[in-house]
Amino acid sequence: PSASLFRGKRECLQGTRESVIADIVKWVHDDDKPSRLYWLYGVAGCGKSAVAASVCRKLGVSLTGSFFCKRDLDDRRSPVHLIRSIAFFLANANAPFRSELLHALRDPTTFINEDLVTQAELLLTSPLEALRSDINSTSAPLVIVVDALDECDDSEQVSDLISSMVELAPWLLVIVTSREWPAIAFNFSKLGTLKREKDLFQDNARDDIRVLIERELKPGGRLWDIKELVEGRIDVILNNSQGLFIYAKVILNFIAAHNDRKYETADAILNAKSHPRAEASLDELYKAVITAAGRESNSQQTVKAILALILATSKTSPLNARALHAFLPRGLLVTFATFESILRRLGAILIIRDDGV
Repeated sequence: PSASLFRGKRECLQGTRESVIADIVKWVHDDDKPSRLYWLYGVAGCGKSAVAASVCRKLGVSLTGSFFCKRDLDDRRSPVHLIRSIAFFLANANAPFRSELLHALRDPTTFINEDLVTQAELLLTSPLEALRSDINSTSAPLVIVVDALDECDDSEQVSDLISSMVELAPWLLVIVTSREWPAIAFNFSKLGTLKREKDLFQDNARDDIRVLIERELKPGGRLWDIKELVEGRIDVILNNSQGLFIYAKVILNFIAAHNDRKYETADAILNAKSHPRAEASLDELYKAVITAAGRESNSQQTVKAILALILATSKTSPLNARALHAFLPRGLLVTFATFESILRRLGAILIIRDDGV
């Protein structure tokens, strides 16, 4: 379970998303609330995971456990790993639950090759049902945070399981973040007043995004040398981003990646056409990054091959730069130095680490 905890996760930039974080923390500590599930949803890139990590940090010892789903890591998109982690967190914090769980664990062969529903029944549902009438099974609510539920395999079934958990355990609070997928929304809707929800995309993030931009314009920031140009276009970035943190981050990363032509790059990208829909603006921005990377390397085919390899491999186990280069079609004749240069140009839209891209 330690691999899925929030430690090391990127939290919200100081001074941003404060009202949302405070609302969730207040909800946890409010003894009179009818709800036991807090669902924070929104489009990709609006900052849900950063809020989840910040909430975990704020809760401190009040947090029982957390699971941060991630689609490109096997153990963190596995629904079985998720339910086992939740069972571990509850057993670690709640003696009556631990006692009930041990009954199921006495025969380890019970779990060999069992499907998700069966394991969930044995590890979570049955122990919780046994404690259903015991309202004093814990002196304070236990709090579980599940981030990016939509990135977990079989999120429909898992969201149904979480709903069941919430119904069964009045001493359990669950905070979930995800995109607004219909199956997840449907399963959580069955909770009625036991659920509280918030659309993060509807939260006004303009001031928060401004903080993100202004940090890069301070002495030592990546855009300090073109401060005057960017300062004059901050409202353009804010309008085009339409509340998406990821839009502003890609813009800033894209400009910073062109260190030798930073001014010209900023001038061009900040004059880009805006769109009425945030997702359309983001699509155009991604296309601009990809096109520029191909133009800089004089090989759009190489860029396409790199992106195809990343898409093909990251679903199971992301490869590092050396491994990706080895898989390039031989006909491209791309040196590793050129390959690294292209990756740097694409860095605005990629996560590049030593263990995988």
